[in-house]
Amino acid sequence: MTMMVEDFTAYLIANAGIAAIVQGRVYAVNLPQQRAGAFNPLPAVVYSQISGNRPSTMEGATGLNNGSYQFSCMASDYKTAKQLSQAVRQALNRISGLIGGTTVLDSGLLSERDLYNPVSLEFRTDLDFEIWHREP
Repeated sequence: MTMMVEDFTAYLIANAGIAAIVQGRVYAVNLPQQRAGAFNPLPAVVYSQISGNRPSTMEGATGLNNGSYQFSCMASDYKTAKQLSQAVRQALNRISGLIGGTTVLDSGLLSERDLYNPVSLEFRTDLDFEIWHREP
């Protein structure tokens, strides 16, 4: 999955709609923590694989991966979180072709939900995508 992580991070950072909001803050799995005097990590996109399936046939592995990925669009206000989720949705829905070194066959939005963390005062819209791609 390493190649796909690097490829999707670069793809999302290069997208003009996403870049205008997050300015390069796209992370796999973990959002860097804010420290006193350090940068504010929001708004940001954090994504991870939440499930996966590597189908096979009687002849063996097909070389395909059908993964579900969660893209968390995070911001310190609800409006920005929703704008970011719209940009991510537009960038990822129904894509196919070569993304860096990863061959994407198809992608589709599975679900979307809004969340709020009263401790960190963080708004979030999570988008779950099913992404079919070839294994490297």
